[in-house]
Amino acid sequence: MTQQEAHILIIEADTALADMMMEVLSQDGYHLSLASTVHEAIARLHTQTIDAVILDTDTLCPSPQDSVLAILRAWMRTVSSPPPIVMVSIQAPPEQSRPESSPHIGAMPAVTWIRKPFRKKELLAAVRRTTGQDGGIELPAQDHAS
Repeated sequence: MTQQEAHILIIEADTALADMMMEVLSQDGYHLSLASTVHEAIARLHTQTIDAVILDTDTLCPSPQDSVLAILRAWMRTVSSPPPIVMVSIQAPPEQSRPESSPHIGAMPAVTWIRKPFRKKELLAAVRRTTGQDGGIELPAQDHAS
């Protein structure tokens, strides 16, 4: 799969962060869709072919007893081949925020965690790994997202 063929769904309620992710990933050739709520994301997942998901785990759900992860996990149980997920969170565990880690959260194939704030190149590297386009990318220490 090439980057031009990869369709990425971004689940992000923060407009500024969503705009930055859309700009960075579109410049890298990805086809993108955006959902600002988890229910909008589920609707897109039912109607579009999605190759990978970027999920901000801090996105709010309509009811306090629901969580983004619980709703997404329930949806993933209904499909035979769920897309891999890049988790973005201010609370990502340090041992799971390294690019080489591949945690699994229940039935969710979370390829990597990215701690906010993150570098633009860190986002690109995580998405490239998720879509099989990594090419051994090394991340420079300075390129922070604003």
